[in-house]
Amino acid sequence: MRKLFIFIMMIILTVLIVPKATYADMFAKPTAVIEVKGIDQPYRFELLIPYGGTAQTLQFDEYAYRLEQYYNDEYPIDILNAYQDSDGFAARTLYGGGAPTHLSLEGANIFKVGYYSAPRTFKILIILDDQTLISSKVIERKMFTSEMIYDLTGVNLGSAQLNVGEVIEQIPVVDFTWKYVVRVITTIIVELLVLFAFMYTSKKSFILVGLVNFFTQSALTAAMVVAYYFWAAEIGLIVTLVLGEIIVFSIEMVIYAIKLDEKTRKRAILYGFIANLATLLLAIFTLGFI
Repeated sequence: MRKLFIFIMMIILTVLIVPKATYADMFAKPTAVIEVKGIDQPYRFELLIPYGGTAQTLQFDEYAYRLEQYYNDEYPIDILNAYQDSDGFAARTLYGGGAPTHLSLEGANIFKVGYYSAPRTFKILIILDDQTLISSKVIERKMFTSEMIYDLTGVNLGSAQLNVGEVIEQIPVVDFTWKYVVRVITTIIVELLVLFAFMYTSKKSFILVGLVNFFTQSALTAAMVVAYYFWAAEIGLIVTLVLGEIIVFSIEMVIYAIKLDEKTRKRAILYGFIANLATLLLAIFTLGFI
């Protein structure tokens, strides 16, 4: 039994730790793709971020390199240098700190906020050609890879308008809900098939395993969904899977050792281990399904 355990753990580690080239900056970073609606005249797009203290006037050598990361060759420096709104927000490109603050134009009225990290808290700022400033209310980004619409339909653009318009963040509820359901059902089916392969036949055993897996796999899958969509994408998914499976392994093997009494306790523990190993490998090879 001990040798089998060691052998199986070596297989798991081999699958999880596949030799490959790694880079210091290989993991995904939070991004936001923002579509602007309701404007039919030329404008510039920028983000405002919270800035501690007073935004000081910057000299050319302090901001020149930052403008390379802006989507347009002509940055409205005369307006935004030392600009700070009544809530203490300043231009991200100029006052975003040491990390890269890329802002790119992805399509007509569609802007991508990256590369390093889209801010969690920010405002959208629109600068019209006549230097009129239009800004959104404070936005709290929820999604790790976020898609938003900033709708200014009906807003008077003839004068400065701060904290106006409607911002909608797209939450793919339908998408991750059906994936959640499919993953939970598939996992339960696999564990029941393994139970059958271990020669369990009583209705009580199948109900027990089905119910236990419904609760444990529902919790694990929900945590994986949250980690992927709202926390840290792929890296969050992997960390949650590894930690979650350790907890699920422990809970299920204890329950089966006590309650799965159709056959011997040793057989119940071995079943719990093999069944969880099977679903772990299934989860590893279907990570892209989240």
